[in-house]
Amino acid sequence: MSSLVELLEANDKDLTTAEKMEMCSLLLGWSKTEDEAISWFKTEAIPACGGKTPIELCQSKDSKSLLEYVRHIEKGGFS
Repeated sequence: MSSLVELLEANDKDLTTAEKMEMCSLLLGWSKTEDEAISWFKTEAIPACGGKTPIELCQSKDSKSLLEYVRHIEKGGFS
């Protein structure tokens, strides 16, 4: 399995490198393992983002919405 950074790099072309590193840092901080973060990235449907998974958001060029969502949750917001 690839790393979370590699997965994000391969599926997102809209975020800056700094934004990708921020997202990876937040997701890894929430997870017990990198494999858990990767699983979330691939499978977790996000209601606030139309039920798309994080990887689907990145592939549909909507990764800015994913980053906003992750930042919102990090600040204590609800999904």
